[in-house]
Amino acid sequence: MTLDIFPVECWRKIRGKVLYLCTHFAGVEKGKGPGCWGSFEDMRRVIIFGSDQEVKGLMQAVGRRNATTQFTWIGSDGWSGRTLVSLGNEREVEGTLAVQPRANPVKGFDEYFFRLSVKNNTRNPWFVEFWEHHFLCKYPNSSRTPYNENYRKNCTGEEKLSPENTPFEAQLQYVSDAVMAFAWALKDMHTALCNGTYKICAQMRPINGTDLLKHLNKVKFTGK
Repeated sequence: MTLDIFPVECWRKIRGKVLYLCTHFAGVEKGKGPGCWGSFEDMRRVIIFGSDQEVKGLMQAVGRRNATTQFTWIGSDGWSGRTLVSLGNEREVEGTLAVQPRANPVKGFDEYFFRLSVKNNTRNPWFVEFWEHHFLCKYPNSSRTPYNENYRKNCTGEEKLSPENTPFEAQLQYVSDAVMAFAWALKDMHTALCNGTYKICAQMRPINGTDLLKHLNKVKFTGK
């Protein structure tokens, strides 16, 4: 089963090369909602490619149909091991066989992030909203949002991010590597097009996505 995040066409291309018996294939498009997820009653072992938000809805649908013990789940890294999926759905996800790529900590990231506050991170226009959501409070003089209007207490600005209240996903390494890949690709693109100009030249306004992809495909570096 694919829940939109993994392209259906890609799965159809590779499933013939995988050595297992696949008797059913189903794709659920984003936006269809959990109402259409109750029609796979004849399945027993299910491989799911999807995001944590989507799989959470699927597990809730399984619970509503009293099918908790019917399925054995095989989870992709997009959702397996995520708290959002398991919280409140413990019985539904019990026994899941999860697959996770190896990931290493990003050196220095914890120390950097835990030092951030609204006062010293003014360059990020969304940090106040993150702060409010994280500490469930309304920051003084912040713009009104559909979320902070429900917070009854005000933020003091002295709240602290810590390992106890701010757990990180184990796959931050891949975010770091992705940013690094784009940085090198943009640098190489700038070198190729801008003839030593320090600033962005006319040839990169706007950036051509096809050309950028060519530079991305050539990037090589040692990841975290």
